[in-house]
Amino acid sequence: MLEKVLSPFPNSLNDLIYLQMSDPKENRENNEQEELIENSDQIVEEKTEEADASASEEIKEDNLSDLEKAEIEIKTLKADLSEAKASEMRTKAEMMNFRKRIEKDKANWNQMTIKDIVGSLLDPLDNLDRTIEAAGNSEGYEDNSALKGLNEGVKMVITQFTEILERKNVKSIYPKGELFNPNEHEAYAQIETEDVEEGHVVEVFRKGYKIGDALIRTATVQVAKKPSVEENGEEKE
Repeated sequence: MLEKVLSPFPNSLNDLIYLQMSDPKENRENNEQEELIENSDQIVEEKTEEADASASEEIKEDNLSDLEKAEIEIKTLKADLSEAKASEMRTKAEMMNFRKRIEKDKANWNQMTIKDIVGSLLDPLDNLDRTIEAAGNSEGYEDNSALKGLNEGVKMVITQFTEILERKNVKSIYPKGELFNPNEHEAYAQIETEDVEEGHVVEVFRKGYKIGDALIRTATVQVAKKPSVEENGEEKE
């Protein structure tokens, strides 16, 4: 009967009348369901926002971790580079030292070789010097042109030898008038004299030689000393 009465009305009015005449308890349940739906939607939305925030934080942590890893890797690479440079410098220093040792050994070997060769030539040179001295002190030397010519020829040979030795850094030691040096001179005798200061070389019997700072042979010399004095203050004859 009610449906017949309501059927002529529009649907909206029918719905309104139906709702007014429906059970209030059913209306409350419907409202509660709607509230639950709204609350559930809000909870889902909040959880979604929290998930998004959490994901954002994880992304930030991952980025920071990558930066830290990159910094550690950079530090490691820098340390490796420094070690490589230090190793290269050590290798260069070792090569330089090795090259210097080789050059020094080569120079020492050359010096020893020259020293041995020069040592074997010194006695003949001494004899040539004695020849010149003997020829100059011989009688009739000034009037003997042949002897003079021979003597000049010997001097030229000695000069050539001396020049060759000097080119090899070999120098003669002729310390006449110099202070006696025990490292380069050998005292063959002493002589009392006032003409030469005490402790100085009066005469050179045999020249010495050295190559660079290395001694080949000492010079044999005579050294001056003060004349001895008797108790009365007079010099001994």
